[in-house]
Amino acid sequence: MSELEQLQDEEIEALTVSGGLLGTFVAVYPDILTYSPTPAGKEIKLDISIELEHERKFELVSSVATDTSSPGAGPSHAPAAHSPDSTIETTLTHLPPLLITAVLPPSYPRTKPVIQNISARHAWLSPALVRKLAIRLGEMWTREEGEGGILWQWVEDVRSGAFLESTRDLAHPSPKILLSHLITHQATAKQARFSAQAYTCGICLSTQRGSKCIQLDCPNAHVFCLGCLKEFWGMCVSEGDVTKVACPGVECVKVEVAEDQACC
Repeated sequence: MSELEQLQDEEIEALTVSGGLLGTFVAVYPDILTYSPTPAGKEIKLDISIELEHERKFELVSSVATDTSSPGAGPSHAPAAHSPDSTIETTLTHLPPLLITAVLPPSYPRTKPVIQNISARHAWLSPALVRKLAIRLGEMWTREEGEGGILWQWVEDVRSGAFLESTRDLAHPSPKILLSHLITHQATAKQARFSAQAYTCGICLSTQRGSKCIQLDCPNAHVFCLGCLKEFWGMCVSEGDVTKVACPGVECVKVEVAEDQACC
């Protein structure tokens, strides 16, 4: 049995215990799901960040077309014609969260959830892509599949960015502003992931959480705990050898020594 199938089984089983499905879901995804009761059932909100498996190139294009047929013409609602000057290419692995609002009927998971709204933080997902995603998520549910629970599939499908597989253009009223938001989000997401993982310091060889380490911008991306690196660089400065205030990783030091010898 796959991990996803196991999660689906746990989802339907959770309906029969105190707290139900959503209590289990919150325990697994505490930062993703919130819910509240409504006359139609339980309204859920899924706040899902996208993390692509590999780097992908996207083109940020303007979603606003300008009508130049008459002097002083302003923005038009017609589809924008993308010129090279208004297109920005960027490479991404992380994208800002999508907020999916849906209602789970009282008979869920044997009844299909109703998607009410999908929105993207910083509006990076165009209306056309929102509609495409809503259809995709809706089609995942069948009576047979639904009885195993569909929320787990929604979360994993959105988080992996599978719905963007054939997408290259990201339309936005201001591609430059969108680029700034995307770069900031990606840097924050990467730092959060780094901080949560464990690494072996290249100096003291102890295992530390990323929040207590730093990854240097060197060819080998060496990681050191902050205390060791501070002490090593401080020693270099106190000894007057500031040229050694660089990566102390073995591979990087070998390259530096080889370059010094080549210059002699």
